[in-house]
Amino acid sequence: MNRFQIEDIAGQDKHGIVYRAHDSESGKTVSLRRFLPFGQEGGGLEKDEAEAFGIASMRLADVSHIALRSVITGSVDPIDGIPFLVTEWVEGMPLNEILAGEKLDPALVIDVLRIALEVSIVISHVLGEEAVWVETEVDSIIIGTRESGRGFTFWISPFKWLGAEFETRKLSSIVNLGEELTGWKRKLVSDHAGHGLGGWLKWLKNNPDARLAEALQMLAESTGNEPPPAEEVLVARATDPQSFKVKEPSSGKPLIFAALVSLLVIGSALLYLHKTAKPPQIAADYSEQEISPVIERKSAPVNASETVPAPDSAPPVPEVPKEPAAAEQAKQDSAADRANALAKKLSEEAAARDKALGFTPPGSATPAKPATPPATPATPPAVGGKIFTPADRELWKGIKVNSTVKLRGTIRGLGSSSTGKSIYLFFADPPDPEQLVVVIHQSDFQGFFRPQTFAPFVGKEVIISGRCFKEPGGRICAKIKALDHIRLVK
Repeated sequence: MNRFQIEDIAGQDKHGIVYRAHDSESGKTVSLRRFLPFGQEGGGLEKDEAEAFGIASMRLADVSHIALRSVITGSVDPIDGIPFLVTEWVEGMPLNEILAGEKLDPALVIDVLRIALEVSIVISHVLGEEAVWVETEVDSIIIGTRESGRGFTFWISPFKWLGAEFETRKLSSIVNLGEELTGWKRKLVSDHAGHGLGGWLKWLKNNPDARLAEALQMLAESTGNEPPPAEEVLVARATDPQSFKVKEPSSGKPLIFAALVSLLVIGSALLYLHKTAKPPQIAADYSEQEISPVIERKSAPVNASETVPAPDSAPPVPEVPKEPAAAEQAKQDSAADRANALAKKLSEEAAARDKALGFTPPGSATPAKPATPPATPATPPAVGGKIFTPADRELWKGIKVNSTVKLRGTIRGLGSSSTGKSIYLFFADPPDPEQLVVVIHQSDFQGFFRPQTFAPFVGKEVIISGRCFKEPGGRICAKIKALDHIRLVK
């Protein structure tokens, strides 16, 4: 892992944590995903499992598809056996954030599902087992910025890969994705709905054991599109970099990702294609796909005659009032500008944290001490007194040592003991002796014991799950033994 230098935390959930990291070999920004294959209490991989994971990672590193985050490498933490997967970093935004609660036009849903099937066919060839290998949750699908040259971009699911979440490997995960994007879940939909998408989803439900290639072929037939490339062609394109080149975007019309990003900057508006007499054709390479977006404040994704709400379905959402023209115009910043601004902000924050912690790059000047941020304000314990704040020192006096506790606050700095065998997380800068702190001991920490491991949490609001610990000097701490005991507050 010394090859990859962690810069910031990109995301965290019950399955693990994703870091934005720097690849010292290529000089590029990458995504390092450390995940829990058997849950938070399940531990890491055994030796034979780790070896198999490494071999599969090497095979997947040879796959290059424009709609897949390319795998760079994969291995396991030698300390605790927790696997991690390193993939390319794609600048963009999650599809769920772009849609902001709205539904996607069925013509674009067809494209999303087609791409998911195509990528899964390629991965199935590499892993030697057919399944829907990509993650099909809407928040895991990234829409690349114009500069990235990427459209819908998927992530391979390590949990499906390692045998967990077996149900999500089936074609039913494609059905669920399609119904979520169109808003058809728990609705009666005609076969002609969404240019024939309704009939295909119905066919897929009735044929759950169909092969991926058959499902892809039926999608084209049901929606009136050209037949997809042969399975061998899809695999050859993805495993031979010379045969699969990204074409330059056309300047005449915005690409799919640019049109989708416009959904966000306009607010709750919807994107849909120009209406034509025949179903819109889906490009074989979606870098070729061009759409003429028409922005409206409200537009039903499908003609009202094509869908009938089920008796228990929710009533329609009332129309959102239009914002003043000046307010709308102020939102017209490009996605690239926002992405670049965010990247710059994160980079500056990371550099500031490094300086505050004394991680000065060779040859750089001695950093000045940063301004002291305000300490986390005290608030009453939440959830029946089970979650404390750093200022709740008096409330901790009644807790038995070694009892399980939760602590919520914003980490302001790091520190180490004189022996270097303990690392402290402080909730005030400079440290406040009256506030609670988090302690990590080298002797029983399951992971890389070094300040850089915890540096990305500085400045972040977190919930600590640890045990009440009293030091010889009388200081009360929350002790943690694993990185997964720190959870970001969203």
